[in-house]
Amino acid sequence: MKTNRHLAALLYFLIVSSSCLHAQTHWYLRHPLPTPNGLLGATYGNGTFVAVGYFGTVLTSPDAVTWTSRLPERDGILEDVAYGNGRFVAVGPQYDSDPTSVLTSTEGTVWTDGAPLNDFDLYRVVFANGLFVGFGGPFDPPVIVTSPDGMTWTERWRGTAGVSWASSYPWLGPIVAVGNETIVVNIARDDGSERFLVSTNGLSWVEVPTGLSSGSINHFDLSFGAGRFLALADIVSPQGHDDLKALVSGDGFAWESLTVRENRGPGFGALGFGNGSFLVLSTFYTNDSSGNTIIMPTALTSTDGRTWAEHSLNGLQFGYGPGQIHTVSKLLYAQNTFVMVGQPQFGQAGRNNFARVFTSPDGINWTRRVETTVDSFGGAVASDRGLVAIGSSGNLDNSPRRMAPSGARHNGSMDSTCRALFMATAAM
Repeated sequence: MKTNRHLAALLYFLIVSSSCLHAQTHWYLRHPLPTPNGLLGATYGNGTFVAVGYFGTVLTSPDAVTWTSRLPERDGILEDVAYGNGRFVAVGPQYDSDPTSVLTSTEGTVWTDGAPLNDFDLYRVVFANGLFVGFGGPFDPPVIVTSPDGMTWTERWRGTAGVSWASSYPWLGPIVAVGNETIVVNIARDDGSERFLVSTNGLSWVEVPTGLSSGSINHFDLSFGAGRFLALADIVSPQGHDDLKALVSGDGFAWESLTVRENRGPGFGALGFGNGSFLVLSTFYTNDSSGNTIIMPTALTSTDGRTWAEHSLNGLQFGYGPGQIHTVSKLLYAQNTFVMVGQPQFGQAGRNNFARVFTSPDGINWTRRVETTVDSFGGAVASDRGLVAIGSSGNLDNSPRRMAPSGARHNGSMDSTCRALFMATAAM
């Protein structure tokens, strides 16, 4: 503690006593690269992977291995991104009560701001039937809008009182799957029932019962592959244990209910399709010969959604620790590779300003591609070359000192002066 106080006093002196050092206007991330920010959405198009997230983060990669940041940090969140009609469209509100930002790009490298959307917050976007389809919410009445180009949007459906998106992670928006020119999204009613909203054109929508009770669902996800939709639900049985249920449909309207596993353990991490199979990533709880609980990361694979094989995962664990991922924002398959992006904690906690990207050729063996462990600034040093702020976990920002005042980044927030940045550090 004495060392920290002495460092704080020295840094305070360096910053506030320099006659030519003023509040910095531009801060440049030096470590960790490409971003310290959590990722909330991803897509693939035009030979490019694109991931988006907190503080307006946009990352691109030609191979999901090497990622490049394309935009400086900005206020707000980009929740999701989709590709269609020769362009990427990214959406997300600045904050829950602010208009939705819309960014477009043809190559993924240069992005253009569209007009903000004032009537709804968009948290998910997909491309189907020649249209971008946006899903608004999650805390306001749900709304569905469409756009041919990501710039002009038209409302197509709006929920009534007692209707909300049914999502395991509400801040990520609704769960959506697209296939065979059909869109399926999950909604919940205040009577406890869950339903699918189904559309074959993005313009008109039909409610379809799922047969599931929202009060019994711990986790839910949707995917499409091999000519069929698959809904997966972790259900609390009347006996109090977790069962893994599947709903399978060829058209999104008629669904077959199946039990995948009984007494499975709490939840699953992600659902996707690639390499000819559905893929479920989960954590399985079991006991060793002494009765001790063992946490086993596992994968389930199926070519039809009915018959499943189980595999041990390598290189991937679900949890809060370094190298682990808790919340999977998006699992996609392109270039013969599974790509998973997400964050290490539940909700929008401060430590979710950490990026997670993993890749796998088969869904079984995983490699971490982006990992950041930055928590907060730990100090700052001034010289005639500029000011450097160092994170307590290694984050490094620097700024030329001859810039006009604007703000300095601190643990995901913006402080108006170097002294405020330092004072926030000193209070740690």
